[in-house]
Amino acid sequence: MSSARCFADAGCPAQRTTNDLTPIIKSASGRKSKKNFIFIIDCLTLIYAPRTSCQCVRFRPVRAFALLAAVTVVALSGCGDEQTHEAPMAVRVDAATSLCSVLQQLAPAAERELGITVQLNCASSGTLAQQILHGSDAEVFISASAIWMDHLEKKGLIVSATRRNLWANQLVVVTQGDDGPGSLDDLADARWQPMAMGDPDYVPSGQYARQALRRTGVWDRLAAHAARAPDATAALMHVASGQCPVGIVYATDARRISGVTVAFTIDADRHDPIRYVAAVVNGATRASAGARLLDWLASATTAHAFAGAGFTVVD
Repeated sequence: MSSARCFADAGCPAQRTTNDLTPIIKSASGRKSKKNFIFIIDCLTLIYAPRTSCQCVRFRPVRAFALLAAVTVVALSGCGDEQTHEAPMAVRVDAATSLCSVLQQLAPAAERELGITVQLNCASSGTLAQQILHGSDAEVFISASAIWMDHLEKKGLIVSATRRNLWANQLVVVTQGDDGPGSLDDLADARWQPMAMGDPDYVPSGQYARQALRRTGVWDRLAAHAARAPDATAALMHVASGQCPVGIVYATDARRISGVTVAFTIDADRHDPIRYVAAVVNGATRASAGARLLDWLASATTAHAFAGAGFTVVD
C-alpha cells in the first residue's frame, strides 16, 4: 500500500492529528476513571500502532509527547471526577428535653463540619433510659442526671470509656407575674399551689426539686399539691399557660420562654449538682460517629452555644 493511499484512508491512525483528538479529550475529561483508562489505551495505540496493513504508521516523538500530555490531563481530571460526596451519616441522639433547643441550633453545624445528621429524640432522661433498656436505636444518650446514666452503665448499655460530664444547670422558681414567693418555705402557702415540677419518679428536674424541698423541710406539705409534669419543659409550660401559679424548673428553660418571671434561684447546696452526662450507647450501629459527635459537643467549637443558652460548661 502506498503512503498516499494510506493517508486517504479515513480509518488510518496516522490521519488523526493532535487537533483531531481535541473533541475526544474534551469528551473523555468528563468520564469516570474506567472510561478514561480506555481512552488512555487508545492514545497509546495511536503512538505505538503496529505495522499492519497501514505501512505509513511509525513512531513520532513530537506526536507522542502531545498525546501523552493529553493523557495526563484526562487522567488527572478523571481523579477529580471520581471523588464522591457521601450523604451525611444519621446519628440518633436521645437527649434530655432541656437540651433540645440548643442541640437543634447546633445540628446544621454538625452536618456541615462532621458530615453527621443529628436525629434528636428529646424526652425526660428517665423515659429515654427506659427506651434504651428496651432496645431503642439511639447512638448517643445525654441525661440530665447521673442516676439514669449509672443505671444504664450497670446494665452494660453504654460505652463507659465515652462517658463524660458536659454541662451544668441551676434550678429556679418561676411565676407569671412580678409577685411571687421569696423562698422555698413560702411554697407551702396555699396561694402558690398547685406547684408545677417534673415528676420526681423519673424526671431529673423534679428529682432535684424534691431534694431541695426535703432539705428545706416543706416537701411533706407540698407533695400532695404538686403538679407532676412528664418533663422539665412541660413543667414550665404549666406556669406559662396559667395552670399553676409557680413552678420549679431549670434556669435555662426559664430564660427561653416568654411569659414567666424568675422569682428566685434555688441554692445549689440544697440538691445534688445538676450535671448533663453523655455517653455512646453500647452496640450502637454508628458508635464511631456517635463518639465523634460527643467529642465535638465537648469542644470549644460548641461551648459558646451552650454558654449562650445559660448552661455552664464543665471542664
